[in-house]
Amino acid sequence: MSLRVALPPLLLLSLAVAGCATASDFYAVDGGGDGKPLVDFGLSDEDTGAKSDAKSDTKVADSGADTRVADTSVSDTYVPFDTWVAPDTYVADTYVADTYIPDTYTPPTDAGVPIGSVLVYNDSSDTLADDAVTALGGTPNLTTTTTAFETAYDAGGFSVIIIDAPYNALSSGMESRLSTWIAGGGRLLFAYWDLDTSSAMRSALGVSTTDYTSPKPLYKDTSSPVDLFSLKQTFPSPLTGAGDDVSDDGDDLTLTGTGFLAARLGSATGAGGIAVVSSGRVIVNGWTPYNFRLIDADSDGIKDVREMWENQLTYVLSK
Repeated sequence: MSLRVALPPLLLLSLAVAGCATASDFYAVDGGGDGKPLVDFGLSDEDTGAKSDAKSDTKVADSGADTRVADTSVSDTYVPFDTWVAPDTYVADTYVADTYIPDTYTPPTDAGVPIGSVLVYNDSSDTLADDAVTALGGTPNLTTTTTAFETAYDAGGFSVIIIDAPYNALSSGMESRLSTWIAGGGRLLFAYWDLDTSSAMRSALGVSTTDYTSPKPLYKDTSSPVDLFSLKQTFPSPLTGAGDDVSDDGDDLTLTGTGFLAARLGSATGAGGIAVVSSGRVIVNGWTPYNFRLIDADSDGIKDVREMWENQLTYVLSK
């Protein structure tokens, strides 16, 4: 026998939804007592889950173990980084300032050509030629023997040669060196008492000679392009008062090549006394300066022969 209990409709609905009872278990009884359900909830056994699921899940058997497929991928080739090389060590350049050394100033001659060192040969006690070099700001290298001259010549380092030889013969070694010097365009002042006996020197100098044995006055040649009596120092023409201190007093000169006469012997139209050759680089003295070494005709305190050497030296330095 079932017990039916009249419950409020809302409670009945809640129980039915929760699956605690079926629809037949609950009745809502109205107050009339006619035994009819007051409310039909419309719930059946199927709705409340009372009916079981007749269809179960079908289990599918594993068909076998997983097939292992080898990895066919190619791994990245490892390339090592470039070998690290330490950078060069930076070393700053050390700045060293140039030391300024000014050129040594060499006083020029009046012609504007430095005189430098001058090789002088003198076989007497006269020093007027090397005094002239000093007066012009040059450095004389005075030699008094042929051997000393040859040694000094071979050493070099000079710009001009002066030969003042009133006494002794020149050696063959001197003549050979002087000929080479002239041929090479070297500057030379030449005075040699015995030029008439040296064919080698006459040929090198481009003159012919006639010997004389008594002193002659020296006159400037008015047709000469250069006045050797007043180029730098001034002294009178003619140059007179010569002593007769040597047996051979010089040579009359005649040009055999190009050049000109700058002075004459005995008169303004006499034989050549000074010849300028080799494009002005060589001066040949036919007169003997040694005979005039004591003369200061213009009384200026400077011997006239030294003044002549200065003028001749100034001229060849301009060429």
